[in-house]
Amino acid sequence: MAKMIPDFIMNDEPPGEISVFNRLKNCEAKWVAFHSLDLTPWCMNKRTEIDFVVIVPESGIVCIEVKSSENINFDGSKWTSGILNKKIPKDPFKQAKTHDLLSIGDWKLYLRF
Repeated sequence: MAKMIPDFIMNDEPPGEISVFNRLKNCEAKWVAFHSLDLTPWCMNKRTEIDFVVIVPESGIVCIEVKSSENINFDGSKWTSGILNKKIPKDPFKQAKTHDLLSIGDWKLYLRF
């Protein structure tokens, strides 16, 4: 089973995050997964959070940004979700890309390796 940090998830989290959390927690792999990792101190003090950071030994680090809608659309310029096509304020790919601005040294410091 993956080691989850923290080892619990609150019931008021988005349903997609609860689903991913439970799948990671119950997977057979010996991974370490951080949920809702706050990177604000390392991103010019901008509120920055990664839904999941998964450390896969001997392979790398995976950052997962979860969207909880049943459907997500992109019309070439904006992202929308749900039946009412509610605008998603941040491009999910740009949001995830922001996290790779951290160097491996920053990750080691943050994760206390």
